[in-house]
Amino acid sequence: MKHWKHWIGKNHIVAAAVIVVFMVVLYVGALNSGWMGEDPFAGEDVDLDTGNEADEDASAAVDADDSDEISGIFRGLLYTVEDYDALKEKLENSHSSYGLYDVANGGYAIEEDVDYETSAAEEKASSSESDAGNARDHSSTNLREENVDEGDIVKTDGQYIYSVSDNDTVRIVAANGKQLSLVTEFLPDFGGDDSILRDLYIAGDKMVMVGDSYTLDLDLQTADDRDIAGRDVYRIADGNEMVAVTYDISDRAHPKKLGQFSVEGNYQSSRIADGYLYLFSWYYGNDVPRVMGELPEVNDIYLTRELGNYSTYTMTSLSLDEPAQAVDEKVIYIDSSDVYVTSDAIVVEYNDYSGSRQRMDLFRFAYAKGKFKPVGVNAVPGTLESSFSIDEDAKGNLRVATTAFGYDRQSSGVYIFDRQMHRIGKLTGLAKGEDIKAARFLDDMLYLVTYENHDPVFSIDLSDPTEPKLLGSLEIPGFSDYLHFWDDSHLLGIGYDTDEETSAELGIKLSMFDISDPADVREESHVILNTRTESSEDGYGYDNVPGLSDYKALLVDPSKNLIGFGADSYYDNYADGTSEEKHIYFLHSYDGAGFLEQLGEKASKGVTAEGIRGIYIGDVFYLVDDVKIRAYDMENGFTKVGRLIF
Repeated sequence: MKHWKHWIGKNHIVAAAVIVVFMVVLYVGALNSGWMGEDPFAGEDVDLDTGNEADEDASAAVDADDSDEISGIFRGLLYTVEDYDALKEKLENSHSSYGLYDVANGGYAIEEDVDYETSAAEEKASSSESDAGNARDHSSTNLREENVDEGDIVKTDGQYIYSVSDNDTVRIVAANGKQLSLVTEFLPDFGGDDSILRDLYIAGDKMVMVGDSYTLDLDLQTADDRDIAGRDVYRIADGNEMVAVTYDISDRAHPKKLGQFSVEGNYQSSRIADGYLYLFSWYYGNDVPRVMGELPEVNDIYLTRELGNYSTYTMTSLSLDEPAQAVDEKVIYIDSSDVYVTSDAIVVEYNDYSGSRQRMDLFRFAYAKGKFKPVGVNAVPGTLESSFSIDEDAKGNLRVATTAFGYDRQSSGVYIFDRQMHRIGKLTGLAKGEDIKAARFLDDMLYLVTYENHDPVFSIDLSDPTEPKLLGSLEIPGFSDYLHFWDDSHLLGIGYDTDEETSAELGIKLSMFDISDPADVREESHVILNTRTESSEDGYGYDNVPGLSDYKALLVDPSKNLIGFGADSYYDNYADGTSEEKHIYFLHSYDGAGFLEQLGEKASKGVTAEGIRGIYIGDVFYLVDDVKIRAYDMENGFTKVGRLIF
């Protein structure tokens, strides 16, 4: 004690006070952030559910309106504040204290009184109504979920082909067999000084275009900011907005703009379901993103455990009948994220690096008729390597397959959550040292592809969501990046062949797996597309299939026996310094014994595989790119029967 008093007496009071304050801040921060003791997110067994798993009835589908509180409120993972002043203070404190912040405001009541149960009958009727009058069957965009439309650069309704060019010109082409005629082309009005059209939708007699708009302006500063001489000072002010523009195309030759909708930020993704457009955007700035120029209600703004930056993820909606008016909006303080959308649920997937190991936070919202309702939050270790690694079953259970990376380990696992995001089952420790390349859920089965030097295909039984079971696995050279169910007993894989020793890619690979016995999956047939010179001491070559990262660029239609995709191939010759590249659209069918190539058409000059789409109307297949449309007779060996050059 004498030494302690002497130390303080030697003018160390200030230093002692600093140490005491520092220790208090650390302690409070640890309590608020869950840092006391072992890091709860450091291990592979991550679960933010505060309830007792044993008491959960896995077979019961929990209705989203059964609870007035969001499940998973834990360590401030998702919460609101009472007003904008409190929001400002919360953000300022979080940044000044490097993430050590109070999470006492840990809950909120659900304010909306909306029926969030989506009617499948209504959806089916709506879909049938939009296609009424189209005598010919036609392809559709390769969708993630049935009855949830996604935008693309080429669409068809069975009578017309709608496409977007590189300079954002929209074209409407009448397609009647080999007869192709340009009805109109126009540059949509996005506002701003520049714009990028990213996705196109056709909903009956409405065309919806979504993208980004950019504005540059000279902003006059206030008097306090002017220089000593009192001269005006300007700065260049730039503004980014996600914009959705809707046109009436009942007269295809004369599209008419109906309305424009905007949200501050950058476009991420969108969907159309039950007559509403759902938009997802990302914003980085010191303020809250405005929706149609207005700030959202503060109770629509959600804070999260990690507030290390000024990034927000925004969900907005509008009715296609009122395309300039928001129906609902939600803002979450997280970085740019991916989203999974079913017919009645939206799951925002956020890669969270705030702990000692990477994890993915999952924010689940119910939605219907344009309204959003938060219903549950939880997390899984690792990341989703495939956009098909997350899926909802018929009972509303969410199944998630992840690869968890660590300093000393890497393995994959499957986690299952009920409608309110209580975890009810898991299967971990799969394919240690490998990462997931592709996943596909079908009813109560999951087929999972992981990769190191071989391609293990795992079959996992999910019929009991509380106890997922590994049934079997198959190892073959190469790997599949994309899986698609061909029929009840076959699974299509699209990926790359590889060298078993060096892992060097040798070409594009199509595989057909026999899954009639899930416990004994077999590769029934495969084909390697040798589109380039193989890598060697004299040079290096590689292939790229854009559809493996953007599934909407793929055409997979078992009913028409079509497998189509564009591919880019590159080769650099070390000896003479030359390089070559090819851009080809491949179209295959499957006869039960092997793959048959129907087309191997080169892309138009200046066009890469990313800008090519294959579609069909009736018995005619169309290859659409920025330069022309080519038509092929599917009933006569895919002979070319027509074309239209722009």
